[in-house]
Amino acid sequence: MNYCTKCVAPSTKPNLTFDDEGVCSACRNHEKKKNIAWDRRWQLLDQLVRANRIMGGSIKYDILIPVSGGKDSIAQVYYAVEKLNLKVLAVSVDYGIKTEIGKYNLNLIPNIGCDLVIFKPNQKVHKRLVKQAFLETGTPDSINHPLLYCYPIHLAEELNVPLVMFGENPAFEYTGDSSFKLFQSIDQKWYGEYISYNNDFLLKIKSQYFIGDVKYYFLPSRTKTRTLFLSDYIFWDSESNLKVANQYGFNSLDRRTGTYRGYSGIDEQFHYLHQRIKFLKFGYGRATDHACEDIRNNRLDRKEAQELVEQYDGEQPDKQIIDNFCEYIDITYDEFWKVMKDKNRSIV
Repeated sequence: MNYCTKCVAPSTKPNLTFDDEGVCSACRNHEKKKNIAWDRRWQLLDQLVRANRIMGGSIKYDILIPVSGGKDSIAQVYYAVEKLNLKVLAVSVDYGIKTEIGKYNLNLIPNIGCDLVIFKPNQKVHKRLVKQAFLETGTPDSINHPLLYCYPIHLAEELNVPLVMFGENPAFEYTGDSSFKLFQSIDQKWYGEYISYNNDFLLKIKSQYFIGDVKYYFLPSRTKTRTLFLSDYIFWDSESNLKVANQYGFNSLDRRTGTYRGYSGIDEQFHYLHQRIKFLKFGYGRATDHACEDIRNNRLDRKEAQELVEQYDGEQPDKQIIDNFCEYIDITYDEFWKVMKDKNRSIV
């Protein structure tokens, strides 16, 4: 395994590339961010949302924002309500086992000045899908992430809301994938690369179930709704978003398992499992992701980051979280670890 010469990103990270100097594509993209005229970008966003309002759409909502209750989604709603003066429908997809702190933080979102809808999918169907995803692909997020991205787009289409605003574009922020342009919308190509962890698995799901049972796990075939990423219009940074969220009473942990931060990925128990799975399959975990971001934003030097990664990356989640997951999809503890130790199951 090789590492970026600027940050601590490993060569095993999916979709990441390295140049002749050994610098990863995510670091190169971050360098580009420093030269962007962000004031102009914000003006473009303001013009875009107002043009969509004039063109018509939902009488009640200007924009739909997918939220989890994390710091980033609170910041997204803040920018839309307080800075753009938009009528916002916030939508949270409850696809698994919420944490208590996650429930608390999610309930802060209506206080910003928007409506909140919580969607919990048909549990008979979803639990079967999560179990199948875990056993066949090695991660429950092979089915969870498609639902997180696709359901809000379906709902916006059903309610005639013209815009759906996601947070950061992971293709740009975390891998520096140059195959996707700026001002990227979510289309089938982006879905295949960054939502779907296993396209063959999803095609199999599509053939096994009635489309009505699984339609929210796939993009609509046709839609008038436009999708955008807020990170194309503001300088995206976790610490900045945390400061916004704290203004509304956001609660953090002292530190979460697998990293040195206490404010990321704390709303959903599946997060902990996904990071452990990622570490077993690719040799890096959540601490690496956070250390890379902090190096790029000059909050850590590379030596400090390496020490934190060595200390925290790959920590095993509490047994209670594993037990909860096993109960959720009806497998044994031994079956869980058989999947976790199987290197042949490919995930992202």
